[in-house]
Amino acid sequence: MAVYYLHNHIRCQTCRDMESMTVETVDLDFQPEVDSGVLAMYTIDVDDPGQEHFVTEFDVTGPTLVVAELDDEAQLVLWRSLERIWELSEAPVAYRDYVRQAIQAALAGQFDAMTADTSAGGAR
Repeated sequence: MAVYYLHNHIRCQTCRDMESMTVETVDLDFQPEVDSGVLAMYTIDVDDPGQEHFVTEFDVTGPTLVVAELDDEAQLVLWRSLERIWELSEAPVAYRDYVRQAIQAALAGQFDAMTADTSAGGAR
């Protein structure tokens, strides 16, 4: 399982805050899963050379948070974009709860319980 926070070179303070809240949530609430290799967190600048594929793969149009299921060969199986991150960006507790619940659902194999309906190869 992977959590991707995707952003561009130029970022506003809200974008930086969302990244910080996401990293903090993963670090505080999912450290055993990270330590065991079940979950990984990646912050990716999609403007960097070699990262362009994320734009098309995840339909990125701006800062985006994605929770993805990967197979044993690290190939994308299923993913969800957490659409409410902007709406919740000024409410840190609600933002962290939203991210935590989405990751918990993904880890439990319940992608359908998450808010967006997107799968590998599908549209939002």
